[in-house]
Amino acid sequence: MFIRALIATMTFAVPLSQVPHALAAASGPGVATMFPLQTYSSASVQHFNVIFEESLTGVTEQQIMIDGTAPGCTRVPFRASGVVFDVAVSGCGDGDIRVGVAMNSLRDSLGNLGPAAAVWSDYTHISHAIPNFGLGGLRDTGNGTFEFHLYAPTGILTTNVSAFQFDYPTCVASQAVYNSTDITYSVSGCPVAVPLNVKLDPYSFFDWYANAGPASQMVSPPITLASAVLPAPMPVPTPSLSAVATVSPSPAASLSASPSATSSAAPATATIAQMIGLGAGPTPPDELVTAKPEASAPTASVTSPKDSVTAPLASDSGLVTMPSNQDEPARSYGTQRTTTDILQNETTPTAPPQIYKPVELKSEPNNPWMKIAGGVVTAIGLVALAVSATKLRTRMRVKRTSGVRVAI
Repeated sequence: MFIRALIATMTFAVPLSQVPHALAAASGPGVATMFPLQTYSSASVQHFNVIFEESLTGVTEQQIMIDGTAPGCTRVPFRASGVVFDVAVSGCGDGDIRVGVAMNSLRDSLGNLGPAAAVWSDYTHISHAIPNFGLGGLRDTGNGTFEFHLYAPTGILTTNVSAFQFDYPTCVASQAVYNSTDITYSVSGCPVAVPLNVKLDPYSFFDWYANAGPASQMVSPPITLASAVLPAPMPVPTPSLSAVATVSPSPAASLSASPSATSSAAPATATIAQMIGLGAGPTPPDELVTAKPEASAPTASVTSPKDSVTAPLASDSGLVTMPSNQDEPARSYGTQRTTTDILQNETTPTAPPQIYKPVELKSEPNNPWMKIAGGVVTAIGLVALAVSATKLRTRMRVKRTSGVRVAI
């Protein structure tokens, strides 16, 4: 080629500015590039651009080849000149199609043939079918939200979020992840513990071929959102009321304990009367118990239930005198009678056994006034005892004197 160009230059004395054209003419027409205007198409006519390295004249569709799997394709007739040519193909069915230029199928203005080898464009994918969309993949993502997927084997061209409908107007969808054939959406604001469905309006999305779908409304499988799990509250400690009642002795309690001290003087009085020979005297209670006061709470004297059996007489009407010997004092019984004796109505009472137990006073009243009152009561008791003893001796002497006189 270089030699041919050199010979042409030397023979025709071509200027240097025309050398490239002379070289191109010597090599024949070549194809710079060719490509389809659409990779995916549902159109009835497919267009391809073919660009040559030099200007050509009178190029027709018959000089362009068609190849592919799409049936029924025909070249649109044309006749044009220039460098760039629009090649149109119509009537193709679903499939692939491409165009090309065969080797040495074109001739330039100098009569040189080209290109030196066949050249082909990329394929155009043709489809006129309604997209096969899918709706599903619902999954609870927690916190009252869930996600779902929209997919199509022919790709998804648009992401129309407003095309989705929900059973509750509070649900709001947003695009989360985009893939060419699968889009993930996230939904929030829906109620929990109720079935939820996602609905897609018909012909609201387009695939890569610009075909609208789906053909009818789509409804997803139901999903029920779980309620949010709240953390368990900490247990509240329950206060335990352990109140300890402490009773302090009061003056009133001290006063209530004084009768026990007074009643304990009865055995002592009876013992003195017996010692001076005035008879058995009043029958003392079988048992006298005096409780020792504790520091925490005052206690009162406890009397045995046996003491309640003996009831004192209101007068001396119950006295029974049994004169056995004039030289001995009359033995008197009945200053105190038991309830059992009264019920049996015995004419001759039997004297109960005289049991005396020494009583020890465990404590003294803390109140000084009580001590003084106790001393006064004791003194009065001793005086009364002395008077009673004197009267009894006088009676005894009178009785003995009268007895002696009768014997004479």
